[in-house]
Amino acid sequence: MLRDQGVIEDKHIKAWSKIRNKLAHGGMVEYPLSADLWEMRNTLIAMVYRLVLRIIGYRGPVTDHASGNLIQFDWR
Repeated sequence: MLRDQGVIEDKHIKAWSKIRNKLAHGGMVEYPLSADLWEMRNTLIAMVYRLVLRIIGYRGPVTDHASGNLIQFDWR
């Protein structure tokens, strides 16, 4: 539903799906310090920002944490 509304994208869903089960059941996610780790981290941070901005009803420009690009939010 959030993807269909433009709040999150497939990349956010894929990153969350990789770690959700392990974290939800008390596990630790162990990744080597690599570019993949930092990319997943930034994607998840960007997802959380999008969710919070949607909840508070923010409309306007924001820097996307995953890409560094300025994006415009105007929630439906």
